[in-house]
Amino acid sequence: MNLNEKYKKLYRKLENQDLTERLTDLEISNFVSKYGDNDNKEFFDNLDLVINSGNNEGYFAFYVKHTFLRRNKKYEELKKLENKFCYLYKQRPSFDILHLRLEINLPSMNDKERLRFAFSLTERFPNNSGVLNDFCMLFSDVYELNSSKDLREEITRKYLEISKGYIDDVLINEKYSKFFWTKSRIYYILSETEHNESQRTEYYNIALSSIKKAWMTEKNGKQYNVRIMTYRSCEIYIKNNFLLESSRREVDKLQEKQNEIIQDINNEFNELKNHNLELLGLFVAIISFTIGTIQLNKQADFFSQACLIIVLMGGVLVVYGGLGIILHGKKYPLRSFLVILIGILLIILSMSTFIILKFGDA
Repeated sequence: MNLNEKYKKLYRKLENQDLTERLTDLEISNFVSKYGDNDNKEFFDNLDLVINSGNNEGYFAFYVKHTFLRRNKKYEELKKLENKFCYLYKQRPSFDILHLRLEINLPSMNDKERLRFAFSLTERFPNNSGVLNDFCMLFSDVYELNSSKDLREEITRKYLEISKGYIDDVLINEKYSKFFWTKSRIYYILSETEHNESQRTEYYNIALSSIKKAWMTEKNGKQYNVRIMTYRSCEIYIKNNFLLESSRREVDKLQEKQNEIIQDINNEFNELKNHNLELLGLFVAIISFTIGTIQLNKQADFFSQACLIIVLMGGVLVVYGGLGIILHGKKYPLRSFLVILIGILLIILSMSTFIILKFGDA
């Protein structure tokens, strides 16, 4: 049976099947994987003759050729194919699924638009594991290849948990190697964005085990070596970036600790400086108190001298407490106000006693 007969047999098998279904897509992918090499390029080129018809058989041929060009990474030719025949098939439900696969590899939209478009397809085709995986792949691509921190944070906030749910769900029923690859990428992103270290390590270990499952479950075929190299590259990327991220976090911790030490030193210095100023103020007040006492004591009797000394002591305390408020602000308010209060009470007590005893008899 030649390739043309095998193709017709495939068409007869799938002509009444929904091309938005995963199993139908898988049948076509397996056909292209088996026969879609350069030796059969002429056959796939000649499908244009069928595609031109615009009917169901033509769209089936379009789907097969689209898959052939994508799997062989001929994205410019794929774009030309879409542009040439979109007027015939754009209304077909599965056309957008095919276009998403081109969009992943050859963008025509910005990153936010691509993700919105892909996410809308997951809502339209929630049971198609291929579409869910395509969305997760696109999310991983945008996250990994974009240098904008703001954009990465935005898409992570919107789509990371959704992607995790999708890739976990599709692997319940379909242990496809490419899905394991996607899972490893999603879980690495989870580890990179996780702050809790134990949870971060758990995500990292899941990422590593998933990429190992990818290359262990990959089937022998014409693209086997290419895919194994892709999985190995992904594994190296995950390991290297995990180590880099771990080192960055350690450096950040050391920097944070250093900043705390510097701040503590500054605080201690400021406290010592304020303490010295307080002592200086107290010393000045004491000197003033002493000088004033000496000058006034020459002209007063013993009782007046005693009251005066108490008043000056109260004044010293008020000055000392006020200086504490100025230097410390709200740091030690109770202590400063208590010192001021004692000073005021001494002044009031001394003055009251002096007035009562001095002028009471009069």
